[in-house]
Amino acid sequence: MKEKLSRYTAHIIVFSCILAILCFVIVACMTYQPMPSSPATYKFSGYTTPETKRPASVRFTVAIVEPAYKEAITKTYSRVVKSFSSSIGTGLDQILVAKGMTTKGPYGSLDELPYPDKKNSNLTLTETVFIQTVEQADANAPRYGQPNTYYTNSQGKNVLCEVQSGKLTAEVWLTFELREPLSAEKMWIKRLDLGTLERSYKVGVEKYMYQDPGNPWVQQWRYGEEQFNTKPDALASILNEVYPNIMKSAWVYLDTEELLKLNEKVKEIRQLKRY
Repeated sequence: MKEKLSRYTAHIIVFSCILAILCFVIVACMTYQPMPSSPATYKFSGYTTPETKRPASVRFTVAIVEPAYKEAITKTYSRVVKSFSSSIGTGLDQILVAKGMTTKGPYGSLDELPYPDKKNSNLTLTETVFIQTVEQADANAPRYGQPNTYYTNSQGKNVLCEVQSGKLTAEVWLTFELREPLSAEKMWIKRLDLGTLERSYKVGVEKYMYQDPGNPWVQQWRYGEEQFNTKPDALASILNEVYPNIMKSAWVYLDTEELLKLNEKVKEIRQLKRY
């Protein structure tokens, strides 16, 4: 009986050793790739104004407010959206200045617009952005689609990851709104549909071999922390594609003659409300 147990134990030990060696060989044969990393700040560009007039050649002042969002933005995409909002505000400022007008801002919201700037502005330009995202993991893939891939992080450490890949789809549209600054009454609204766009993404989670401290022959794969997530980069790529179209449309919509005509209505509102 003892002899049978000894043989059984020996078989387990041999099998465990073979398994450990195989795991070692598999890991040793893995390729090392740079770990994907996202920028600290996203940038959006790709538009140049078609002409530039002399600064302040048009006696008209517009207070610019950065976009508000129709739907709540998840934490995953918050940095992308923050940079996008800033780029929209800066781009609109450049357009109005290129048309010869004077600008105030851009401000983060209507609440940040101080009373003196409201009083001294002819109009306030605000925007509302709608971004609806849908994340879809690749069909027929396991929990993570590319198992056992080594990445080298920014500190030079090699990290074994499993990667889940998928598609990010985003529907994007926005509205431009011109308001009477003191009352915030809407004078003019233009809607711009930017379509539905798609990009690929990857999410990498650390994978490591756990060894039972009470039994050195018991080993199993376990998962650690998320190492990278390219979903924000995917959305940034989509927004960078639509950004020039937003600016091109803004150039057309913010027609100087039309804005000067709206100013007559602004004067009427201020007289009626005794501003």
